Amino acid sequence: MQHRLGPTTRPSFAYGSLRGRCAALRFFALALALLAAAPARAADFEREVPAEPGGRLRVDVDGGRVQIETHNEDTVRVEAHTWGFRAGAGDFELRRDGDEVELHGSFGALSFLGGPKVEVRVRVPEAFSAEVRTGGGAVQLEQLEGRVAVRTGGGRVEVDEITGDVEVRSSGGEVRVSEVEGRVEVRSSGGGVRASDVSGAVEIRTSGGDLRIHDVGGPVDARTSGGNISVRFLAEPAGTLETSGGSVEVEFEEGHGVDLDARTSGGRIDLDDLALEGRVEGDEVRARLGGGGDSLQIRTSGGNIRIRAR
Repeated sequence: MQHRLGPTTRPSFAYGSLRGRCAALRFFALALALLAAAPARAADFEREVPAEPGGRLRVDVDGGRVQIETHNEDTVRVEAHTWGFRAGAGDFELRRDGDEVELHGSFGALSFLGGPKVEVRVRVPEAFSAEVRTGGGAVQLEQLEGRVAVRTGGGRVEVDEITGDVEVRSSGGEVRVSEVEGRVEVRSSGGGVRASDVSGAVEIRTSGGDLRIHDVGGPVDARTSGGNISVRFLAEPAGTLETSGGSVEVEFEEGHGVDLDARTSGGRIDLDDLALEGRVEGDEVRARLGGGGDSLQIRTSGGNIRIRAR
């Protein structure tokens, strides 16, 4: 006996799938229509509030480029410029509470369609701390006397001429820090890091990228999951340098002592004719220089190690 599939027993999954595709196409057609119809106009936000030296600035924006610099006035002045899709539909707010000034910029409701392009420029008194959080975009700070903290979802970060500690958290992008009278801490999910002319300790973690740390006056704790490490000490060498895939180069002034613990799993160690006392082999060194000193540990899983005095 043969059974025929009648009209009331026809599978319905094909209709549901077709309806879903049609709904998705209508949604994207509507989104494209909105983009085409919306004017690519620009919008500006300019505000200023009084602020005494020694205060703190907090910037919290959904995204965009943020630049913070100093001026010779006891005010915090904000100039924000947006352009592109629905540029005027976002919202900025500047307020002061005691010695703290806060700037908020929100464009989250438009992010699924790209949102506008945003640039924020803030001028503060020279003696001022700053905290910046952005969902994504370049951040630049310079010439501040105070603590600096940056958190970005992705983008280049530049911090220059800071009298105070510096802390950077980035989900991806190059980080450059220079001329800091204080300590530096950087954590990145991916991207190279450069730090130079730092008076205090340096601590850096990145999931991938080269680390270049030059002219540092404190210990260095630098670790990368994939990249080369180059460190030049001004004071006695100390700290921990680790890479899962790259070479390590260390330079310090002649006459400094150090307790050295270095090992490579896939390369060789070049000691540049240093007079060491202890165990010295081609791929492992546990020895003292100049009677010993602070501990310096070096590890690489795939690369050479070079240590030299200048």
